Amino acid sequence: MRFFKKVYPFVDASDGTLRQELYLCFDNWIEKNDWLKIVDEIENNLEHVSDSERKFLSDFIDWLEEALKHTTIIVVEGNL
Repeated sequence: MRFFKKVYPFVDASDGTLRQELYLCFDNWIEKNDWLKIVDEIENNLEHVSDSERKFLSDFIDWLEEALKHTTIIVVEGNL
Protein backbone atom coordinates (compact mmCIF):
# COMPACT_ATOMS: atom_id res chain seq x y z
CA MET A 1 0.00 0.00 0.00
CA ARG A 2 2.88 2.36 0.70
CA PHE A 3 3.86 2.35 -2.97
CA PHE A 4 0.44 3.61 -3.98
CA LYS A 5 0.95 6.80 -1.99
CA LYS A 6 3.19 8.00 -4.83
CA VAL A 7 0.12 8.72 -6.97
CA TYR A 8 -2.09 10.46 -4.37
CA PRO A 9 -4.19 12.26 -5.12
CA PHE A 10 -5.23 10.46 -8.29
CA VAL A 11 -8.23 10.77 -10.56
CA ASP A 12 -10.46 7.72 -10.53
CA ALA A 13 -10.73 6.72 -14.19
CA SER A 14 -14.33 5.52 -13.80
CA ASP A 15 -15.90 8.81 -12.78
CA GLY A 16 -13.20 11.49 -12.66
CA THR A 17 -13.39 11.76 -8.86
CA LEU A 18 -10.23 12.99 -7.17
CA ARG A 19 -9.18 10.30 -4.68
CA GLN A 20 -6.90 11.12 -1.76
CA GLU A 21 -6.27 7.42 -1.05
CA LEU A 22 -7.37 3.99 -2.17
CA TYR A 23 -11.01 3.29 -1.50
CA LEU A 24 -10.80 0.23 0.75
CA CYS A 25 -14.41 -0.86 0.30
CA PHE A 26 -14.93 -0.53 -3.44
CA ASP A 27 -13.25 -0.37 -6.85
CA ASN A 28 -10.30 1.91 -7.63
CA TRP A 29 -9.93 2.59 -11.36
CA ILE A 30 -6.28 3.49 -11.86
CA GLU A 31 -4.94 4.76 -15.19
CA LYS A 32 -1.76 3.60 -16.88
CA ASN A 33 0.25 6.75 -16.06
CA ASP A 34 -0.46 6.29 -12.36
CA TRP A 35 0.48 2.60 -12.55
CA LEU A 36 3.78 3.57 -14.16
CA LYS A 37 4.46 5.91 -11.23
CA ILE A 38 3.70 3.07 -8.83
CA VAL A 39 6.03 0.72 -10.73
CA ASP A 40 8.76 3.35 -10.60
CA GLU A 41 8.28 3.78 -6.85
CA ILE A 42 8.46 0.03 -6.29
CA GLU A 43 11.57 -0.35 -8.42
CA ASN A 44 13.28 2.50 -6.58
CA ASN A 45 12.68 0.77 -3.24
CA LEU A 46 13.33 -2.90 -4.00
CA GLU A 47 16.67 -2.81 -2.20
CA HIS A 48 14.87 -1.87 1.03
CA VAL A 49 12.55 -4.88 1.26
CA SER A 50 13.00 -8.52 2.27
CA ASP A 51 13.84 -11.16 -0.31
CA SER A 52 10.34 -12.62 -0.23
CA GLU A 53 8.72 -9.21 -0.63
CA ARG A 54 11.17 -8.38 -3.45
CA LYS A 55 10.15 -11.57 -5.28
CA PHE A 56 6.46 -10.74 -4.89
CA LEU A 57 6.93 -7.13 -6.00
CA SER A 58 9.07 -8.14 -8.99
CA ASP A 59 6.38 -10.60 -10.09
CA PHE A 60 3.74 -7.89 -9.57
CA ILE A 61 5.71 -5.45 -11.74
CA ASP A 62 6.06 -8.07 -14.47
CA TRP A 63 2.32 -8.70 -14.35
CA LEU A 64 1.50 -4.98 -14.43
CA GLU A 65 3.80 -4.28 -17.35
CA GLU A 66 2.29 -7.14 -19.35
CA ALA A 67 -1.28 -6.09 -18.48
CA LEU A 68 -0.59 -2.47 -19.42
CA LYS A 69 0.32 -3.60 -22.94
CA HIS A 70 -3.35 -4.51 -23.35
CA THR A 71 -5.21 -1.85 -21.35
CA THR A 72 -4.91 1.69 -20.03
CA ILE A 73 -6.83 1.07 -16.80
CA ILE A 74 -6.46 -1.58 -14.10
CA VAL A 75 -9.04 -1.79 -11.35
CA VAL A 76 -8.01 -2.54 -7.77
CA GLU A 77 -10.93 -3.82 -5.74
CA GLY A 78 -11.10 -2.97 -2.07
CA ASN A 79 -12.77 -5.60 0.05
CA LEU A 80 -12.19 -4.50 3.61
